[in-house]
Amino acid sequence: MKVYQILILASFAFFACEKSTESLSPMYEAGIAFNLEYDETTNCNGCDGPELRFVNVVTESRCPEPVACIWAGEVIVEVEIDGEVVVMGLSPIETAPAEVMVGEWNVSLLKVLPYPTQFIEEDIDPSIYSLELLVEMM
Repeated sequence: MKVYQILILASFAFFACEKSTESLSPMYEAGIAFNLEYDETTNCNGCDGPELRFVNVVTESRCPEPVACIWAGEVIVEVEIDGEVVVMGLSPIETAPAEVMVGEWNVSLLKVLPYPTQFIEEDIDPSIYSLELLVEMM
């Protein structure tokens, strides 16, 4: 009976340690596209690239799938880059840049997911969004 209790306690200790590593900030690789969830912070793995955090969705007016719209619409987000909030966007009229330079690093916004399936008429819930980003040394 004591052997089973020891095994159970050991498994709890193992899973408790395993869970604590999940709370570490995710890392990105320079030159490889990656996803960043809302309010998540990430650092470069093995380089001195910028620290990034997805802060907010400012505007979401993209034409929902499968609707045919006259204008494609735009999505504008705020990303904190090395402690400074920067506005980035995907827009046919370039309301906000899709790329920003930070020192010798170029940060590119590739996608904002999910793509809408209906028009957003209420307050935007940024927690449902994620960004696909690319960080490259120039």
